[in-house]
Amino acid sequence: MYKRLNMGPYGAHLSAEQVNTFIAPLDETIAKLHSWLESHGIGQKQLQYSPARDWISIPNITVSVAESLLKTNYHVYRREGQDVVRSQEWSLPSGLHDIIDLIYPTNSFFGIRTRDATKGKSSKSSTGTMSDYAEDIHNGFAILNGIDMANPPLNLTTAQACNITAITPLCLRILYGTLNYTARATHKNKMALCNFSGEFNNRTDAERFLEIYRPDAAAAADEFGIVEIAGGINRQSQSTQEELDKGAGKEGGLDAQVLLGIGHPTPMVTYTTGGPLPPFAADTSAPDNDNEPFLLLINWLLAQKDLPTVLSISYADTEYTVPPSYARRVCQGFAQLGARGVSVIFGSGDWGVGNPTQCHNKAGHHRFAARFPDSCPYITSVAATRGIHPQVVAYNENNHFVSGGGFSEYFARPRYQEKAVSQYLGKLGNQHKGLYNAQGRAYPDVAAMGYRIVTVWNGQPKIVDGTSASAPIFAGVVALLNDARLAQGKSALGFLNPWIYSVESEGGFTDIVNGSTAGCNTTGFPAARGWDVASGFGTPWFPRLKELVTRGEAFTAPQSSKPCSERTVHQMAATFHYAKQYSWSNIKRAKQPAFLPIATHDEDERGSSEGLLEKGSADSSRATPRPLWKDPAFLIFQGVLLSFYLLVLSLVAASKVPSCSDAHGRSYSPAASIIEWRDTKFTLEDHIQDLSIYSGAPSPELDKAWHDLLNSQNVQVAPEYYKHYGREKIGVAVPGSDHYIGTLNVFHELHCIKRLHQFMYTDYYFPDFTEHQLEMNRLHNEHCLDFLRQSAMCHGDIGLITYIWRQDSLQPVVNATSHQCVNWEKLYDWSQDRAVDMLKPGWLIHPTKGVVYPNGEGDRIGAIDKELHHSSVQIA
Repeated sequence: MYKRLNMGPYGAHLSAEQVNTFIAPLDETIAKLHSWLESHGIGQKQLQYSPARDWISIPNITVSVAESLLKTNYHVYRREGQDVVRSQEWSLPSGLHDIIDLIYPTNSFFGIRTRDATKGKSSKSSTGTMSDYAEDIHNGFAILNGIDMANPPLNLTTAQACNITAITPLCLRILYGTLNYTARATHKNKMALCNFSGEFNNRTDAERFLEIYRPDAAAAADEFGIVEIAGGINRQSQSTQEELDKGAGKEGGLDAQVLLGIGHPTPMVTYTTGGPLPPFAADTSAPDNDNEPFLLLINWLLAQKDLPTVLSISYADTEYTVPPSYARRVCQGFAQLGARGVSVIFGSGDWGVGNPTQCHNKAGHHRFAARFPDSCPYITSVAATRGIHPQVVAYNENNHFVSGGGFSEYFARPRYQEKAVSQYLGKLGNQHKGLYNAQGRAYPDVAAMGYRIVTVWNGQPKIVDGTSASAPIFAGVVALLNDARLAQGKSALGFLNPWIYSVESEGGFTDIVNGSTAGCNTTGFPAARGWDVASGFGTPWFPRLKELVTRGEAFTAPQSSKPCSERTVHQMAATFHYAKQYSWSNIKRAKQPAFLPIATHDEDERGSSEGLLEKGSADSSRATPRPLWKDPAFLIFQGVLLSFYLLVLSLVAASKVPSCSDAHGRSYSPAASIIEWRDTKFTLEDHIQDLSIYSGAPSPELDKAWHDLLNSQNVQVAPEYYKHYGREKIGVAVPGSDHYIGTLNVFHELHCIKRLHQFMYTDYYFPDFTEHQLEMNRLHNEHCLDFLRQSAMCHGDIGLITYIWRQDSLQPVVNATSHQCVNWEKLYDWSQDRAVDMLKPGWLIHPTKGVVYPNGEGDRIGAIDKELHHSSVQIA
């Protein structure tokens, strides 16, 4: 789907209904589940379905029925005053193993979330991405003398605006180049953040922060929305001393204040999620479930029609404490959000390559510990930096904070980062060999400031460290990029990574080359030129990124070796779940075309000498699971989803390329957004003796048919398309308008076919031509022949033509099947709605030569006559 960002296909995100259709289980899967449930007395009327019918909930099921379903016995277990009903083992009929992904509650002892604001966060599983260390500062600290914080001079430098001991929004806005930007599409845009772990967003603290450090945004503290999901906390009252001792509200406050400080005036909403704890893979270093119920949040969001364009999340878990099947479902949920146009942003963590207590794998061997969901290929992971000149990988020796990075043990390296990661691994050599999965998804992807960030907590300014700041900072920049796109009538960015990895060399990021992700008693992964595990591609430079996302310059897709005809077919399972809890989805594996990216090269800027005017003539096993990157089924699924995302980027790979693409490719064209494909059988394809209305001997009816077909070919084109190809200074403009005149390639093809037909009947169509004119006409038709040859090879129709035997022919006879065709009626209507009559007498005027068509007629040869040294355009 991805072409260049401002071309039609990029940003053609899916609606909720389209995503539900895409992920819906097969009918036979649902039928099999219904049959099983009905055999145990559970009718369809008792079931509750997700919108996509990919998970099923059975409210108020009795223990006896559950025991019958799963051939097990349930018992009541008590811990710390909490009772839960669980079984120690269970089983399913073998015929359901491939279609049921998850059943709970069964034998996982996760329970109702009891960790609230008074209990704080455990350090065992790295739930938050902010250091617990917070340094007190006085009100107004870091405000430089002589600067009006409400109306700062637009020409401020970082040297003037930044106090490196306390980083404020003003410093960040200058460092990343957003200070001069004026938002214009706030009515279309929305940014969001998420709270877990009993965290909340206190409006009083947010207002105090904004009054001091961004006064123009102070009103936003009372305006942002707060949504409570599954018992999430919205604490606006004064915290107790016990709550303060546990740091309640510090994480949530930082996230909201930083996001507003950068992304304002984009409207903000916060989602605070409670609910039951998720499935958990206990470990000796992490015996207690402190993981986050990401799936609760995802399922709630996917059920909404109106979603934010960017979502910042400052929470994560140690990857090996997350059951692989649950991780897969969560990751797929983030993929669905990306498909609907939501950019999902996570901080990369605060322990370098691993929390010191968790530097091992499940087998107990020394190993770097990856974080999840940073390890998911469908989110954007943000590292932390410190300093201004230079910017380096963030660390703080006083509190042991080090920006995180690593490689997934669950998810294979996605195609979009293959080149960047391979180059980095080549530089890394054998360093840390055996301590990480070199074939896994690598993170982070980008970076932002995460050291000595100013926040207000419990009414007092503080300084904190952590990628909890980096994630919302980067999300704020993305919110403004979305604003720039939405103001131009484009869509939001959505899933970022394929685009980020395609534009990394285009000046949109400041490369971080110093520092490392020290941890696990090692120096960790070092920063390097280009992408690295310590800082990704570096920190954002908004002015250049804005140019790229609004003009679509130089977006080249990662190369693929797969043929364009290759497709992946993969049937997915449904998910079955019961009790009063959310479950989760498994994306239906459907046909998705692979792609061949368009090669980048310079287009001939001279253009064609001819015109195209037409005047017309008249799981139950408890065995240790394999890593997901070794699971063939999962790899196929990942390929499907990545093809879905990368297809958008690849189809419009370069800034100056011809429209040579696969059957589902699209050029950078104003008509790209209305293209629809359908399977079509050509009429008369197998009957060479039959004629259509466009072929045969000349007649008034035939001439009228061609006239009607080509009469609306010249259309008004928005200036951005001419600017894209560098033609705005030489383009033919619509008189009295900022639009230009153009036509689509398909009409050039039709024009050539018409000329070749007329050339077959020269005496009829060109009875008065001189020998020289006939020769020029022949040369024009030679051009048309070669143009049609290139066009046929470019489009490469791979529809099959079979050979068959017939009783009336000794030789084999060809017999066509079908073709993938655009909806011609819709394309033709689009052209008619925008048509201009270039031949209208006196309407078009050459800048230096005067009126172009004084009599409403053009030259019928349609070529540059070098002998006569004048240019002519064809009309016949």
